[in-house]
Amino acid sequence: MKKSITKRMFLGIISVVIVFAVILMIANTLLLSPLYYRSLENSMTEVASRLVTVDFSTDRTTWINEVSDISSGNAFDVVIRKNGITVFSSSMDIGLREFPEELEEPVSFMPDKDQRPNDPFRPMTGEMEWKETVEGILVGYSEDPRTDSEFIVCTTTNDDGYTILLTQPVEPIDASIVQSNLLLIIVTVAMLIVSILFAFVFAKGFTKPIKEIKGRVEQISNLDFSGTLKIDTGDELESLSGDVNLLAAKLKDALDELQEKNKQLEKDIIAQKRFISNASHELRTPLSLIKGYADELNSGYIRNEASREQYLGIISEESTKLNRLLNEMLDLSRLESGRMKLEEEDIQINDFIMTIIEKYAGFIKEKGLSVEFNGCEEHVVKHDSMRMEQILANFISNAAKYSDSRREVIISTKLMDEAVRISVFNTGQAIDEDSLDRIWEGFFKADNSRTREEGSYGLGLSIVRAIQETVGQSYGVLNHDDGVEFWFEAGIHE
Repeated sequence: MKKSITKRMFLGIISVVIVFAVILMIANTLLLSPLYYRSLENSMTEVASRLVTVDFSTDRTTWINEVSDISSGNAFDVVIRKNGITVFSSSMDIGLREFPEELEEPVSFMPDKDQRPNDPFRPMTGEMEWKETVEGILVGYSEDPRTDSEFIVCTTTNDDGYTILLTQPVEPIDASIVQSNLLLIIVTVAMLIVSILFAFVFAKGFTKPIKEIKGRVEQISNLDFSGTLKIDTGDELESLSGDVNLLAAKLKDALDELQEKNKQLEKDIIAQKRFISNASHELRTPLSLIKGYADELNSGYIRNEASREQYLGIISEESTKLNRLLNEMLDLSRLESGRMKLEEEDIQINDFIMTIIEKYAGFIKEKGLSVEFNGCEEHVVKHDSMRMEQILANFISNAAKYSDSRREVIISTKLMDEAVRISVFNTGQAIDEDSLDRIWEGFFKADNSRTREEGSYGLGLSIVRAIQETVGQSYGVLNHDDGVEFWFEAGIHE
């Protein structure tokens, strides 16, 4: 079972606090006492090294003040002895005895148990172990036989034979250490409780944005892009949340685009199937006619020369239609696949249109069309001249097919923002609104609202669409009250 990051962080913080507290207590228990004793020994040694320089032969009040100044601020007792007699003790009232004018014979450093009872100093036993901290200064531990209390004793002797003794009871030190350990335990327990609360709040607060990011990622993985992360921590988590939001937006855009392309692909597949079906039908008709008349001629039953010429004429006409249809299908395929490269060039648009009208004058006369040209001011556009002629020829051909009895055709140019719009208008019946977008499909079958030859718009408008999409320019068709207008645009040469 996976542990949550909040729980892991909480346990991690608590573990660190507990380990730190345990180490601190062990260190306090094992090291505090030796360190405290070592510090006290050093302090006593330092005071003793200063006291040994005091001139005790001067006025008593003078050297007592000097001794008090040196030992002030310390808890240990200062005792000064001469020939086994205590002449000063900081823990006693000074002046209990007079300093003798003639001292007795010096006695042993370690006083015997039969030491004079009026001597107030009796802390040392005769079995002490001494260590020399500084040259001439000894430190040891002793017990008072009267109270069984342990003392730290520091002693030295000056050149005049004065013995300086510094004593400090051990019991207060041990009591302080016990109190210190007790205080440390209380503080540690309190700190542990506070740490638990802090760790819980901190871990929960720290992992909250992480959980939000995790939840958002799971939401995105389920393709749910609603909502955004709002994390304001001012650190890498905030930056990460921004990256997740950006990723979600890009994934959503990519998914929307993919879905749109899938829809378009489905439409394209349907259109392609319809195109193949219609192309097969359109190819089958002339092929059937050609084969039928060819079979008749080949059978030898047609002996009349006029009939033979008629049959050959039909075969030739259908062959021409078939060849044209195949060429249009090839052009459309090459344009849509991008294999046909258009050669864009500078074209004087008005002169170009006049040239096309003159070129197709025979066709216009044959179809009985009345063509009018309304051009705006002359502009130079960028387009493929051969493909532009193909577009205009297609529009004029459609105008001839679908124009009404008035047979009026108006070709015009109009300046747009960054292009010139060329339009071909013919009088006649409007195209059904449902068919306006579909007429650019190959072999689109028209409904009864618009009469056409053989019931199909063929490939002409599909080729127009492919040419314009290749050059990146617009095209379209508009219904008017008295007719229909087909148009396309050519970019202005800068």
